[in-house]
Amino acid sequence: MYEHVKVYPVKDFERLRSEFLDNVDLKDGYYLYSDYDSYSGKFDKQTNNLGNKDDKYKELFMEMVSEPISNYCRQWNCGSVTMGTVWTHKYTRGGYYQHHTHTFANMGGVIHLVLEDEDDYTHFPDNPDLKIKEGEVVLFPSMHPHACMPVKGNKIVLSFNWDMHGDMTDYDKSRVKIENGENA
Repeated sequence: MYEHVKVYPVKDFERLRSEFLDNVDLKDGYYLYSDYDSYSGKFDKQTNNLGNKDDKYKELFMEMVSEPISNYCRQWNCGSVTMGTVWTHKYTRGGYYQHHTHTFANMGGVIHLVLEDEDDYTHFPDNPDLKIKEGEVVLFPSMHPHACMPVKGNKIVLSFNWDMHGDMTDYDKSRVKIENGENA
Protein backbone atom coordinates (compact mmCIF):
# COMPACT_ATOMS: atom_id res chain seq x y z
CA MET A 1 0.00 0.00 0.00
CA TYR A 2 1.16 3.52 -0.70
CA GLU A 3 2.49 5.28 2.36
CA HIS A 4 0.07 8.19 1.97
CA VAL A 5 -3.09 6.05 1.65
CA LYS A 6 -4.08 4.62 5.03
CA VAL A 7 -6.97 2.44 6.17
CA TYR A 8 -8.18 2.46 9.77
CA PRO A 9 -10.96 0.60 11.55
CA VAL A 10 -13.83 2.70 12.88
CA LYS A 11 -14.05 2.00 16.62
CA ASP A 12 -17.45 0.92 17.88
CA PHE A 13 -18.55 0.70 14.26
CA GLU A 14 -21.74 -1.36 14.67
CA ARG A 15 -23.21 1.12 17.17
CA LEU A 16 -22.14 4.19 15.20
CA ARG A 17 -23.42 2.83 11.90
CA SER A 18 -26.76 1.89 13.43
CA GLU A 19 -27.20 5.33 14.99
CA PHE A 20 -26.08 7.07 11.81
CA LEU A 21 -28.45 5.16 9.55
CA ASP A 22 -31.29 5.67 12.05
CA ASN A 23 -30.69 9.44 12.02
CA VAL A 24 -29.97 10.09 8.35
CA ASP A 25 -32.83 9.49 5.94
CA LEU A 26 -31.35 8.24 2.68
CA LYS A 27 -34.69 7.16 1.20
CA ASP A 28 -35.60 10.61 -0.11
CA GLY A 29 -32.40 11.29 -1.99
CA TYR A 30 -29.47 9.84 -3.80
CA TYR A 31 -26.99 11.60 -1.57
CA LEU A 32 -26.73 13.98 1.35
CA TYR A 33 -24.30 16.83 0.86
CA SER A 34 -23.19 19.27 3.51
CA ASP A 35 -20.50 21.85 4.02
CA TYR A 36 -18.87 21.75 7.43
CA ASP A 37 -17.91 25.08 8.96
CA SER A 38 -14.84 24.46 11.11
CA TYR A 39 -15.27 27.75 12.91
CA SER A 40 -18.85 27.23 14.05
CA GLY A 41 -18.66 23.42 14.20
CA LYS A 42 -21.92 23.19 12.22
CA PHE A 43 -22.97 21.79 8.88
CA ASP A 44 -24.46 24.35 6.48
CA LYS A 45 -28.21 23.97 6.92
CA GLN A 46 -28.88 25.42 3.46
CA THR A 47 -27.34 22.45 1.68
CA ASN A 48 -27.56 19.49 4.04
CA ASN A 49 -31.30 18.70 4.34
CA LEU A 50 -30.65 17.44 7.87
CA GLY A 51 -33.11 19.71 9.61
CA ASN A 52 -32.84 19.27 13.37
CA LYS A 53 -30.51 16.25 13.05
CA ASP A 54 -27.46 18.42 12.29
CA ASP A 55 -25.87 17.97 15.72
CA LYS A 56 -26.37 14.19 15.72
CA TYR A 57 -24.90 13.89 12.19
CA LYS A 58 -21.86 15.90 13.25
CA GLU A 59 -21.43 13.95 16.50
CA LEU A 60 -21.57 10.55 14.82
CA PHE A 61 -19.37 11.59 11.89
CA MET A 62 -16.72 13.10 14.18
CA GLU A 63 -16.77 10.05 16.43
CA MET A 64 -16.05 7.84 13.40
CA VAL A 65 -13.20 9.94 11.97
CA SER A 66 -11.47 11.76 14.85
CA GLU A 67 -9.13 8.99 15.93
CA PRO A 68 -8.18 7.83 12.40
CA ILE A 69 -7.49 11.43 11.32
CA SER A 70 -5.44 12.04 14.45
CA ASN A 71 -3.38 8.89 13.78
CA TYR A 72 -2.87 9.87 10.14
CA CYS A 73 -1.77 13.39 11.06
CA ARG A 74 0.62 12.15 13.72
CA GLN A 75 2.42 10.12 11.02
CA TRP A 76 3.08 13.34 9.07
CA ASN A 77 3.71 15.65 12.08
CA CYS A 78 0.67 17.73 11.25
CA GLY A 79 -0.72 19.72 14.11
CA SER A 80 -4.13 20.87 12.92
CA VAL A 81 -7.04 19.81 10.77
CA THR A 82 -9.85 21.69 9.06
CA MET A 83 -12.92 19.67 8.06
CA GLY A 84 -14.43 20.65 4.72
CA THR A 85 -17.27 18.95 2.91
CA VAL A 86 -19.07 15.82 4.11
CA TRP A 87 -21.58 13.76 2.15
CA THR A 88 -23.35 10.44 2.28
CA HIS A 89 -23.78 8.48 -0.92
CA LYS A 90 -26.04 5.48 -1.41
CA TYR A 91 -25.44 3.09 -4.31
CA THR A 92 -27.83 0.38 -5.42
CA ARG A 93 -27.06 -2.57 -7.70
CA GLY A 94 -25.28 -1.31 -10.84
CA GLY A 95 -24.56 2.13 -9.35
CA TYR A 96 -21.09 3.55 -9.81
CA TYR A 97 -19.00 6.72 -9.68
CA GLN A 98 -16.25 7.24 -12.26
CA HIS A 99 -12.58 7.75 -11.41
CA HIS A 100 -12.12 11.19 -9.96
CA THR A 101 -10.09 13.35 -7.59
CA HIS A 102 -11.18 16.07 -5.18
CA THR A 103 -10.43 19.78 -5.27
CA PHE A 104 -10.51 22.57 -2.67
CA ALA A 105 -8.97 20.34 0.04
CA ASN A 106 -5.66 18.56 0.40
CA MET A 107 -7.14 15.32 1.81
CA GLY A 108 -10.10 13.01 1.26
CA GLY A 109 -11.71 10.20 3.20
CA VAL A 110 -14.34 7.49 2.78
CA ILE A 111 -16.07 5.42 5.47
CA HIS A 112 -17.65 2.22 4.22
CA LEU A 113 -20.92 2.08 6.19
CA VAL A 114 -22.62 -0.68 4.17
CA LEU A 115 -20.98 -3.11 1.75
CA GLU A 116 -23.37 -5.92 0.93
CA ASP A 117 -20.73 -7.35 -1.41
CA GLU A 118 -17.14 -7.20 -0.17
CA ASP A 119 -15.91 -6.46 -3.72
CA ASP A 120 -17.84 -3.16 -3.84
CA TYR A 121 -15.16 -1.21 -1.95
CA THR A 122 -13.77 2.13 -3.18
CA HIS A 123 -11.12 1.38 -5.82
CA PHE A 124 -7.76 3.11 -6.16
CA PRO A 125 -6.48 2.30 -9.68
CA ASP A 126 -2.80 2.69 -8.86
CA ASN A 127 -3.20 0.52 -5.76
CA PRO A 128 -5.36 -2.44 -6.89
CA ASP A 129 -4.51 -4.58 -3.85
CA LEU A 130 -6.14 -2.10 -1.47
CA LYS A 131 -9.47 -3.60 -0.40
CA ILE A 132 -11.36 -1.46 2.11
CA LYS A 133 -13.86 -3.36 4.22
CA GLU A 134 -17.15 -2.39 5.79
CA GLY A 135 -16.36 -0.54 9.02
CA GLU A 136 -13.12 0.96 7.77
CA VAL A 137 -12.17 4.49 6.80
CA VAL A 138 -9.59 5.22 4.12
CA LEU A 139 -7.69 8.53 4.26
CA PHE A 140 -5.76 9.79 1.25
CA PRO A 141 -4.43 12.91 -0.51
CA SER A 142 -7.30 14.45 -2.47
CA MET A 143 -5.44 14.28 -5.80
CA HIS A 144 -5.34 10.47 -5.54
CA PRO A 145 -7.73 9.00 -8.18
CA HIS A 146 -10.43 6.67 -6.87
CA ALA A 147 -13.78 5.29 -8.02
CA CYS A 148 -16.79 3.20 -7.18
CA MET A 149 -17.01 0.45 -9.77
CA PRO A 150 -20.54 -0.84 -10.61
CA VAL A 151 -21.79 -2.39 -7.38
CA LYS A 152 -23.35 -5.83 -7.03
CA GLY A 153 -25.27 -4.99 -3.84
CA ASN A 154 -26.17 -1.96 -1.76
CA LYS A 155 -23.33 0.30 -0.72
CA ILE A 156 -23.45 3.34 1.55
CA VAL A 157 -20.41 5.53 2.11
CA LEU A 158 -19.77 8.62 4.17
CA SER A 159 -17.22 10.70 2.26
CA PHE A 160 -15.43 13.87 3.25
CA ASN A 161 -12.81 16.42 2.28
CA TRP A 162 -10.45 17.84 4.86
CA ASP A 163 -7.20 19.76 5.16
CA MET A 164 -4.26 18.92 7.36
CA HIS A 165 -1.75 21.59 8.29
CA GLY A 166 1.79 21.10 9.49
CA ASP A 167 4.54 23.12 11.09
CA MET A 168 7.49 23.23 8.68
CA THR A 169 9.93 24.27 11.43
CA ASP A 170 10.43 20.57 12.23
CA TYR A 171 10.97 19.59 8.60
CA ASP A 172 14.14 17.60 7.92
CA LYS A 173 16.37 20.28 6.37
CA SER A 174 18.69 17.66 4.86
CA ARG A 175 15.89 16.84 2.39
CA VAL A 176 15.70 20.41 1.11
CA LYS A 177 18.23 21.38 -1.56
CA ILE A 178 18.89 24.88 -2.75
CA GLU A 179 19.89 25.66 -6.34
CA ASN A 180 23.66 25.67 -5.80
CA GLY A 181 23.48 22.12 -4.38
CA GLU A 182 24.04 23.01 -0.73
CA ASN A 183 21.71 21.92 2.02
CA ALA A 184 19.44 24.61 3.37
